[in-house]
Amino acid sequence: RHRAMRNWGVLGGAAAALAAGIYVLWGPITGRKRRRRGLVPGLLNLGNTCFMNSLLQGLSSCPSFIRWLEEFTAQYGAEQEKPREHQYLSVTLLQLLRALSCQEVTEDDVLDASCLLEVLRMNRWQISSFEEQDAHELFHVLTSSLEDERDRQPRVTHLFDVHSLEQPEITQKQISCRTRGSLPPVSNHWKSQHPFHGRLTSNMLCKHCEHQSPVRFDTFDSLSLSIPAAVWGRPMTLDHCLHHFISSESVKDVVCDNCTKIQAEGILNGQSIENQRTTFVKQLKLGKVRQ
Repeated sequence: RHRAMRNWGVLGGAAAALAAGIYVLWGPITGRKRRRRGLVPGLLNLGNTCFMNSLLQGLSSCPSFIRWLEEFTAQYGAEQEKPREHQYLSVTLLQLLRALSCQEVTEDDVLDASCLLEVLRMNRWQISSFEEQDAHELFHVLTSSLEDERDRQPRVTHLFDVHSLEQPEITQKQISCRTRGSLPPVSNHWKSQHPFHGRLTSNMLCKHCEHQSPVRFDTFDSLSLSIPAAVWGRPMTLDHCLHHFISSESVKDVVCDNCTKIQAEGILNGQSIENQRTTFVKQLKLGKVRQ
C-alpha cells in the first residue's frame, strides 16, 4: 500500500510539472479575450519572441514609417483586390503595425505575430521563436528584406497606374542647380527609401595648415549612440546623445599630405623628407537622403 501511494505521488508530481510547463509556454487554456475600447493590444509571446515584440511595439509608434508602408503597399492594389496573406513582408508588417497603433479595428486583446516569422522564412531568413535573438539585428533583417522587395518591383509603370501616368514629368528647364551641363536623372532607388534611411558625412581638417580632406558620404539605417557623462540636475535626452555623436573629435599623429608638400617646397636641393604628421579634427554631420 505504501508503495502504491508512492507511485501515485510520483505521477501526481509529474502531472503538475507538465501542467506548469504548458502554462508557461502557452498560457492559460481559455478563449481569447476581447479588447476593451481605448486599450492598446499586446503581442503573444511565441516562446522567446520578446525581441520581435519589442521591435514591433517600437515601430508601431513611428507614424512616418506606417505612412511609408501604406504608400509602399498601395502598388499591390493594382495587381489584385486583396493580396494573399504572408505573400509580401510590407503588407504583413503594415497589418500588424496598424493593429498595434489602434489604426485598424480588432477585437483581440493579444495579437499573434507568427505571420511575420512565416513571411521572413519565405524570404530565406531562418529565425527561431524559441531562441534568444537581437532586436537590433531583426530591425536590419526587416529593412534589408523591404529593400529586396522594393528591388523586385517592375521598373516600368503599370498601365493601370493612372495616378503615375497622369503626373507631368519635370523637365530639365524647371530644375535650377549650380552646375554645368545636363543633370543626371534621379534614380528610383532613392525615391522609395524607408524613413530610417539617412546619410552620414565625415571629413578631416588639419589643425596646422587647415587643409580639408574630401567629404565622405555613408548611408545608414540605424546609429549606435553612446551615452555621454551625465550632469547633475540635467536630464539626458536623445538630442544630447546625437550632439555627442556628431561632436568634433581630435585625431593625433595623422599624415598630412598638404603639410608634407609645403615642407618639401622649402627644400631647394630636392632632399626627401619624412611625411609630416599633425593633428586632425574629425567632423560628422547627419542628413536625410534625398527622396
